[in-house]
Amino acid sequence: MAARDATAPSEKPGRTRGAALDKPMRGSRASGPTGKGGRSARKPVLAQMRLQPGDADRLEEIREVFGLDSTSDVLREAVRRLAIEADEIRAAQNIGDHYGDGPAPLPEGVAPATEEELAAADAEIERGIAEGRW
Repeated sequence: MAARDATAPSEKPGRTRGAALDKPMRGSRASGPTGKGGRSARKPVLAQMRLQPGDADRLEEIREVFGLDSTSDVLREAVRRLAIEADEIRAAQNIGDHYGDGPAPLPEGVAPATEEELAAADAEIERGIAEGRW
């Protein structure tokens, strides 16, 4: 994926300056101060990407399902959802780092799950995967 400031000229006509995938794009949450609602206080960034065969059709299907107005809206929603998932993963890692190999304590008044409850939850997950729900 290449990214550039929407107002900045590229080095060659028709090309954009490359950005490494492991670095945050300018204007991303990870790269600087934010304004209201966690949005970047910087200018929008133009991002281009190559799609694999079938991806454009899939984006259109997703746009219709969610009632979004454009492919850009689909991609912004995808980034928003990935950011939420990344935050959840980071929080789980922080909890694991804090408690080490031991389990996190349960809230007061909450009993630990029984082996039967854990087995039932595992079975439900397996059914969901088999049925394509997850």
